[in-house]
Amino acid sequence: MVDPVSLCTGTACERTALEDWFERGEKTDPETGEILQDSSYRSNIQLRQSIQEWRELNYCLKIRSCKAKLDLKTDSSVEEALDQMKELVRENSINKEWISIGGLTDVVVSMLDGMFKEALKIKLFITLKDIIEGHARNKDIFIENQGIEKLVPCLGLNSTISKAAAELLYEVLQERSGWNVPYCRILSQQCNAIPFLVSLLKSPIRALAEKSEEILTKLCDEDENVIQCAKVNYFTPLIDRVIHDLWIESDYTLAIHCITRGGGPWSIQVTLCRIRHLLTFDRDTISHIYREGNQVADLFASEGWDRRCYFEYSAQDLPRRYRT
Repeated sequence: MVDPVSLCTGTACERTALEDWFERGEKTDPETGEILQDSSYRSNIQLRQSIQEWRELNYCLKIRSCKAKLDLKTDSSVEEALDQMKELVRENSINKEWISIGGLTDVVVSMLDGMFKEALKIKLFITLKDIIEGHARNKDIFIENQGIEKLVPCLGLNSTISKAAAELLYEVLQERSGWNVPYCRILSQQCNAIPFLVSLLKSPIRALAEKSEEILTKLCDEDENVIQCAKVNYFTPLIDRVIHDLWIESDYTLAIHCITRGGGPWSIQVTLCRIRHLLTFDRDTISHIYREGNQVADLFASEGWDRRCYFEYSAQDLPRRYRT
């Protein structure tokens, strides 16, 4: 019973059930069958309070039971506890608070790096996601117990586990107003976080790839993370940063003419169209430069070809051959 009401006869009923009773044309007490002279009813506040107290006591007993099962740390007891926790959250979202108060969030987070079977590990991630979703305190507990540090290595496991781990991570990083910036910084400080997320971009599971891209896009609000992405051959954030006000110079007059005025071989028309399209954004420009001016660019291009990886020079360690 959720919303108890009482008739003039003293009979207590669930409000919706009594309303349905009267809507069917009934004029009797649904319990005694007595004909009602007065069909009015009122909220039974005392019974409602008793029901709430019973529920809270029942929830506390269930949470204690979960805690005892988690402490056993056997696969079967942990799985049973996780099922009970999911049922508690499904019954009433306020139970997330009881789970927090009962210390269950701390215990479950501490198990993230445990040696469990794949199915149980995935259930652990899903249950944690349900517990922390929309609950700031449980997210804080997750962070305080090094949840991100324990979760990141799971992004490098098989696609089934990494998908569940990425979905949990995504939820951790969210708050009511959007992304939780301090939590994102903690993630970016983990040495394998960005490489693992970049590797997940190639996942055949579309939802996993999309979640990973969203997280990476947010992390790349910081310049340092843009560089980290480039070091593992994910250049999209870097290109997005430098594409603005781009000035392309070429010593090939005919190529510039084909791009700016049209024409050129039919076999490369698609490429030329793409270049023209890119040049329509922002204030991008293409112009002619004499061959001598291309010397430094040619040297950089040659070195990039030889290295086949991301690298950078500071003004202090720039080799002499690049200095004018």
